[in-house]
Amino acid sequence: MWSVLQEGIDFRAADSAAELTRLTWRGAEHRWPKGISAETRTQIEDELKKFTLREGWAKDLLFAADRFATARRMGALVAPCRGRIAASFVAYCLGITEVDPLAFDLCAERSFGYGLVDYPQRHLRTTVPLETQTSFLPEIERWCHTYRHEFEDIERLLGVDDDGRKEAEPIRHALDRAEAHLKALHAERREVAWEELSFDSSAVLARFARGDTEGIYGFDTLERRQALRAMRPRNLEEILTLYVLTLPGPAQWFDTYLARRVGKEIPLYAHPLLVPILSATYGLVIWQEQGVRMLRDLAGYAPGKATYTIARLQRNTGMEAIVERDFIEGCLKNPAFVHALPDGEAHASAKAVWRTLLTHKTTLYPKSYALSRTLLSLRLATLHLL
Repeated sequence: MWSVLQEGIDFRAADSAAELTRLTWRGAEHRWPKGISAETRTQIEDELKKFTLREGWAKDLLFAADRFATARRMGALVAPCRGRIAASFVAYCLGITEVDPLAFDLCAERSFGYGLVDYPQRHLRTTVPLETQTSFLPEIERWCHTYRHEFEDIERLLGVDDDGRKEAEPIRHALDRAEAHLKALHAERREVAWEELSFDSSAVLARFARGDTEGIYGFDTLERRQALRAMRPRNLEEILTLYVLTLPGPAQWFDTYLARRVGKEIPLYAHPLLVPILSATYGLVIWQEQGVRMLRDLAGYAPGKATYTIARLQRNTGMEAIVERDFIEGCLKNPAFVHALPDGEAHASAKAVWRTLLTHKTTLYPKSYALSRTLLSLRLATLHLL
């Protein structure tokens, strides 16, 4: 995968948008060797239109792809990318993230602001302190020359800031331990590729179900280990949910989730269209992506507008009344929403759906964030079992 990208990323290409498009489709062929589905192709085409809308966006993605491929080629262990870019099909094709948005039902639209007024938000740290490794200096010089920046700008180029250092430090420690483990395995002539370690083996899932996660990044706290034993997650989706329901805010729904999961409490859905959206979380709105789908599938919002609206609601901007009116009107104009109910119940159902969303609005969490962290934890757990 990475060798494909390293065959040549032409930063000086007269048309960086064309270069980004070329590399994206080349990466897509390797991501889906049996063929690219029509839905995936549509998503990639839609993202490319937006990423190539402005020259700087295309150049930054080319830089990110080169940076990640270079880090991997030089032996650095790279954690799954975090941030909104983790939901991007283009980033997945370029190797910037390891998360397939389609496989995990992510909203790729989250990579952009509504109306394309915001820069595509991404956190592109490789989780290793590149600026302190002399082996990377030639690459740093090349990047600086390519982007015509002075060396004092290198921290911005590398995505290194105070918050980033604080957040990335435990990940770096975990990767350091993983690197030592891999070297020990290689010394025993057991060749193990970091990028190929499984995320969902039965042995790893059993370990998480036992709460045996001491030393595993993200799940080594006493609180999470106790939660794992209480829930005994059976698959990746439930591990993701547990990760979020042990965070401040969403934790208020943990007991409700457990009660519904074992059948002690029956989830009620304000409308039949909510079942495919909320059934995995037993009627609870846990993910921002679920909120976006509620606006999109029930009220007919465009994906970008739905993403923007959820973000504004979470910031308590005082726009609840405006959105409520718009949401209910959208539901009543949606034939699928109205025809799924007995006559005269559509308005009351739309109000009930809105109350469900409003109740959870302050605790919604981006699934792409949780997924990136959890996949790293699962990969580390797989390594520990070797």
